[in-house]
Formats: sequence, structure tokens, C-alpha cells
Amino acid sequence: MKYLFTLALMLSCFLGMSQIDTIPKEKEEEETLTFTEQMPSYPGGEEAMMKFISKNLKYPKAAMEAGIQGRVVLRFTVSKTGKIVDIHSINKKKLGYGLEEAAIDVIAAMPDWQPGTQRGTPVSVYFTIPISFKLN
Repeated sequence: MKYLFTLALMLSCFLGMSQIDTIPKEKEEEETLTFTEQMPSYPGGEEAMMKFISKNLKYPKAAMEAGIQGRVVLRFTVSKTGKIVDIHSINKKKLGYGLEEAAIDVIAAMPDWQPGTQRGTPVSVYFTIPISFKLN
């Protein structure tokens, strides 16, 4: 009798688990990936992106007057629609003088990207880019 009860309990647990798999899952919170099968790309490729940055990057006057140079490393998300969102500096030490803001502004002004894909489906992907500020 004890054996029969254990078997019935195990069987009901097994059937219950298989039913869980057939219940439609609620919409899961969108996950942002670090790497994907197809990474996001700027329209026209990396060379076009560098031209865009060099043409549109504004060196802050305060930084020029103070002789401030350096590199701002930005992290942003290329959404599954190709929009650039959540742009922020990941430098441990801020350069100041408006350099972080100028770098963020140029990335925010970019056109939509080709989104990254995972198993053929567009996904949101983190992207990191350094932007250097050098005085001539």
C-alpha cells in the first residue's frame, strides 16, 4: 500500500510538471544581452560610424580652455528595434568639463542601428565604445 501511494505521488508530480510546460508563459521581462549570434551594427558599418562621430562630436569649450584630454568609455543598449537607449559613461574617474556629456550627445544623435539577433529574433544588446578627446 505504501509503495502504491509513493508511485501515485510520483506519477502525479510528473504529470503536474508536464502540464506546467504546456501552460502559456507570461511575457517575460526583456533581457539585454552582452553577446549575440549577430551583433548590432551601425548603418554603413564601423567606418561610417567613426565618420559620424568625428563629424558630430563637439569638444566642450571649457575642456579646451583647461587643456583637458582623455577618453570617455560609454555603454549603451541597442534595443531590439535598433534604437540607442540607456547611454552612460563607465569610466571609473570622470574627466569632467563636459566631456562625458559631449560623448553621450554624439551617441544619442546616431541613427537607428541594425539590431542584434539571437536565433533569428531581434534582441536588445549592450554595446561599449571609447571616445577620445585630443587637442591639436
